[in-house]
Amino acid sequence: MALNCKFHLKYPNKEFSCLFLLINHKPYKQFKYYLIAPHVEKTISIPTKCWDSKKQKPIKPSQQKYKIYTADIELAENVIEKIKSNIKHIITNASLNSIELTNEYLRKELDKRLEIKGKIQVEESPSLVSFYERKIKGMEDGTFVQSTNGKKYEKGTIDSHTTCLKCLQEFDRINKRITYFEDINNSWYDDYVKFLLEEQEIFDDKGELDYVKEPLGVNTIGSKHIKNLKFIMKRALKEGVSNSTEYERDYFIRPREESYSIALNEDELQAIYKTQALNIKEQITKDLFLVGAYTCLRYSDFSVIKPNNFKNIIHNDVTTEVIEKSAHKTKGRVIIPILWDELKEILQRYNYNLPYINSVELNKNIKNIAQRAGIDKIEEYHQTKGGITELIKEPRYNLVSSHTARRSGATNLVLRGYTYDEVRKITGHSSNDMLQKYIKIDSVDNAVSMAENFNKGKKNEK
Repeated sequence: MALNCKFHLKYPNKEFSCLFLLINHKPYKQFKYYLIAPHVEKTISIPTKCWDSKKQKPIKPSQQKYKIYTADIELAENVIEKIKSNIKHIITNASLNSIELTNEYLRKELDKRLEIKGKIQVEESPSLVSFYERKIKGMEDGTFVQSTNGKKYEKGTIDSHTTCLKCLQEFDRINKRITYFEDINNSWYDDYVKFLLEEQEIFDDKGELDYVKEPLGVNTIGSKHIKNLKFIMKRALKEGVSNSTEYERDYFIRPREESYSIALNEDELQAIYKTQALNIKEQITKDLFLVGAYTCLRYSDFSVIKPNNFKNIIHNDVTTEVIEKSAHKTKGRVIIPILWDELKEILQRYNYNLPYINSVELNKNIKNIAQRAGIDKIEEYHQTKGGITELIKEPRYNLVSSHTARRSGATNLVLRGYTYDEVRKITGHSSNDMLQKYIKIDSVDNAVSMAENFNKGKKNEK
């Protein structure tokens, strides 16, 4: 039995397109099979200029800008040859064993012979990340040059784009999605800017911390990330990969405000400490959150403190109890003095062997605990959503999360008069500028702190 088999571009009028095999064999419906890279759940996409429709095969790129896609073109050629060869074997096997050549049978046999195990994801056009990867690769090997003067891109420019690409990859990974150019709208933009503004602790499928993304300042986001995003979107439009001109819209500008976050003062932490009638998981949540607030550690560090992290340091005949730990993110060693009586009580209650609770449960429980502790003052702040700046009114307990513990610890130490350099040695921040992002001192706390320190200075003068 002979089958009428032909290979086609899905989008012959676009600059890039995926490929598929089309089989017409009556009385069955047309059978369409997309070309996919073996062991990868993603269709193969090539420049349409590199396709010979008469010979139904890829051709080597003649234009310099398409040379970076040589590997994709060669892969497409290899897969086409494999399909042709295997179609012959499938037909022969079906004939010898009197097997009906249904579309279901053809697909099953091709998947098996080509080692396709997962569901094929048809990439109708390159995703934002895949297109960006290709452009950066072109910058590095000199096949993608500056349009204004034809010169290669400087290393600093390439590094800047590489950093932005990594953030886009992380954003897609956290949201378990693939961003295409047509997905970029006002809502996507707001979500992405919020992601850049906030610290993110990212966990793998096993619940282990994979990495920590630091919060970025509005100037860095605007002058670097948004600028580069606009650049790559303009390039995609110019090459016909995208029809999106969203980057020209009014909302596509430098963010106007930092992400709003709070720190709990000592009285609020005391209220949480005294909260009773909790179930086991709530009790663990409360205790671990307070450990974070009294040590300035991240969740990824305070949630895994072990007995061997506790040390006694003897200096000038004075013994100081400390927590000595290597920070999960920076791998830097920090030594944190155990200053608070509440912290000592919690540690002793667990015999210095703290229990564990995952971050999802902790973030859910701590809001309920903060509410029961009476931390319900209404916070007012402005937030831009959909290009419109709104006044948000929200009770403080809704804003409490695992990150609040670290901010609270650092803020309260500064309010007690410790210098940024002293606090930074505990938090492990690389600079005072980075630490500054964690210090949340409102006008009331600032006024009281200034008055107390001023009065202390008066007493010392006497």
